[in-house]
Amino acid sequence: MAARPPQLVKYSRGMELAVGQRWTFDAHEVDHRASVVICRLEEDGRGVHIAILDLGRTAPDGQPSFSGTNQTPIAREALERSLVRLLEADVALPADFAKDYESWKSAKGGFFTMTVAEIAAMVRASGAYQANTTKTVAATGYIKK
Repeated sequence: MAARPPQLVKYSRGMELAVGQRWTFDAHEVDHRASVVICRLEEDGRGVHIAILDLGRTAPDGQPSFSGTNQTPIAREALERSLVRLLEADVALPADFAKDYESWKSAKGGFFTMTVAEIAAMVRASGAYQANTTKTVAATGYIKK
């Protein structure tokens, strides 16, 4: 399914979130191209699973490189503090999202309470690109479900 054209809607607290939406977030300069995709909303409304796309980093050869995460569990309140602008809806989820979500669920994982920019910085620092951040990022700012 083709993604809808950008709606360029600014986020406001309490706005409806939906699976497949792609948003910009309040990002560090290195992540100027980064965005998040809403992959799953927890039924209790407290947690959201996102994919973080196009995180900036420098490759070993010194050239800019971009990567991200397939599944990152975040508290809805922390996500709401991060979102800036809706870019498009009906975006395809990462191919490994379902597998990574099931791993998170089996581990009885929790949700990050820090902003998306803070999570992105931790992912960059750990070198854990295209990984389930539940397993690869330190527990700072992470609450059990």
